[in-house]
Amino acid sequence: RLEDAGWNYIYRDDIADIQSLPPFKRGLADWIAEEADLKMQHMRIAESFVAVTANYILEKPTPERFAETLLLMFDMLSRIQDSTLPGRPRLGLKQSMISVGEPINVNTRWENCQGNKQALRKGVSELTQDLQVMLEGLIQDI
Repeated sequence: RLEDAGWNYIYRDDIADIQSLPPFKRGLADWIAEEADLKMQHMRIAESFVAVTANYILEKPTPERFAETLLLMFDMLSRIQDSTLPGRPRLGLKQSMISVGEPINVNTRWENCQGNKQALRKGVSELTQDLQVMLEGLIQDI
């Protein structure tokens, strides 16, 4: 919801044609969009470090948790330094397991959103929610 609110300030639906605004009003609209973009960047910095808690490593001090915490800190510092996330450091060999879930039909969702910004935002939000539920289900199955 916060991200949607930010996008609403950046891509204004209430202004039909931004080019037709007087210079002063356009400048204010641009200023609001820049402020919203800055706040979204701050939100992303906070999001990149939200998984780290004081007890995360203490609960289970494994090399994986130390490595994960280091990578999260690396990402956060890279964002603060305004870099576009350079290549993360390689922390050693890893093993992974790939699970394939049920396919999601995106075509019908896309057809329902054509030409309507509100429907498109709602469709993207619902798709994101469905993906999250499916991914969490796949993780629990492991």
